Amino acid sequence: MMTKQNTGNVEQLVWHALNLTRDTGLGPEGYIPLLSVVLLRHLEAGVGPGHPDGLARSASYILPAEARWQYMRNTSVHGRAGWASAVLSLTRPPENAELAWAIRKLRIVEALSSQRIELAASKFALLLDEYSLEGLDWTTAFDSLVDCYVDRSGLAGGQSHTPRPLRDLTVRLLSPSAGSTVYDPVCGTGELLLGALAAAGSAGQAGASTKVCGQEINAFSAAIAKLRFVVNGLPPENIAVGDTLLDPLFLDDGRLRKYDFVVADLPIGAHLNQESMVRLGSDPYGRMWFGPPGERAESAFL
Repeated sequence: MMTKQNTGNVEQLVWHALNLTRDTGLGPEGYIPLLSVVLLRHLEAGVGPGHPDGLARSASYILPAEARWQYMRNTSVHGRAGWASAVLSLTRPPENAELAWAIRKLRIVEALSSQRIELAASKFALLLDEYSLEGLDWTTAFDSLVDCYVDRSGLAGGQSHTPRPLRDLTVRLLSPSAGSTVYDPVCGTGELLLGALAAAGSAGQAGASTKVCGQEINAFSAAIAKLRFVVNGLPPENIAVGDTLLDPLFLDDGRLRKYDFVVADLPIGAHLNQESMVRLGSDPYGRMWFGPPGERAESAFL
């Protein structure tokens, strides 16, 4: 649980990030490289002891020596710590395939190759060193920066991110129990799934046994969701990328997987083209038992 001190620290951290992007002339896209710095700091905190091959392993990823926090701090030159190389090294181990996909889709390495952005990242890292001494919750810090990026980039007004008040209300009504399975067919950046996971663990039981999965058609939003899953200790492969209506990816023996709860912020106002309506009219999974859907996408989900 977040303490009052930690909550204040996260708010200050987000404020510093906002000032950094503004002072360096970066737009909302400047938050993505800053997110990668928090990601590296979080990954460092989650790994076990190093191995002879120079890699540190956790249950869900491998952290190469070039991406170790202390290594970067020790090898920095004139305040620059080689962030692009550090993030690039994360994409090399085969065990990091899902993490690598998200990093490439968000073009983090390309962004950090800019001297201006890398300098902002290095300044941000100095702040993180200060905050880590005060026991900052890195998971909350990462999610808060995602919220800030979403608000500034315009995603909050689109179909890829559920506003936190709506998320809180939805999962409160859903009331998932610990150990249940939850699915979101239009998961966006993963807001509802993470909210459901938190709700499942808030009734005095650990939510670790609760399984959350989601599919998202927007690859950029799915990449953010995968990073959020990594930071929250969840398998990033539980976020699938694709059109849930035309190509559902969570199957068991060729049949749609069943879940205890399905939650979604439906794409109200989105339209299906003629080809999609025809294909859904003969849906191989038998979902359109009421007949072919109209052009409004939300009706197909219902």
